[in-house]
Amino acid sequence: MTIGIKVTTRAPGLENRRYSGWRPPSEVREEADTLSVALAQPHRRPLNGVDDISGGYKPDPRSERLESVLGRFCANWKPRPLGDHCHEAGRRYAEIVREYNNAKGLPVPGWCPPDRGYIGETEEDRVARVRDATRDLEKVDGMLRRMHMRAPGVAKDALFWEREIYCGNEGLFYNILVNLSDYFILTPKSSFHVTRFAT
Repeated sequence: MTIGIKVTTRAPGLENRRYSGWRPPSEVREEADTLSVALAQPHRRPLNGVDDISGGYKPDPRSERLESVLGRFCANWKPRPLGDHCHEAGRRYAEIVREYNNAKGLPVPGWCPPDRGYIGETEEDRVARVRDATRDLEKVDGMLRRMHMRAPGVAKDALFWEREIYCGNEGLFYNILVNLSDYFILTPKSSFHVTRFAT
């Protein structure tokens, strides 16, 4: 009786690991550590504390929208989160305010060039840019002012300066987003002079 022993240079079990999604345990642990640190950041945690079991909505903590005041507000609004149309309307308003501040030479968060990014601009172009940006902002602020006198200030604080919304302004901010959404749906982008809208 002879016993046959198969001799091979391959390590057992390693043939298909490359294609089966297998990764070394150290790599899996490193990714889990990195993800746990990212998810532990305060802006990544859901504010409403409601989980899916109770029928509430719990936003995905990996969402990039949770990095902004607008994104957190839209994701945590009760009884259900606000849609993409409200989020996009808030971003469009922030872009109009950013363009206005940029044209006037006022501070713009995250914008640092001393020439405000307009190299070689003539005085006539600068005056036209200021006039168009002022007209755009006055149109939208006029609509918000008809809703409530404090609405433009609350909108600028939350959407442009990224300041947290305190509980006394939550209802007003909800109405601001809904009205901005309706306004931007009815008003085409071509009627504004802003050179770029947030995407």
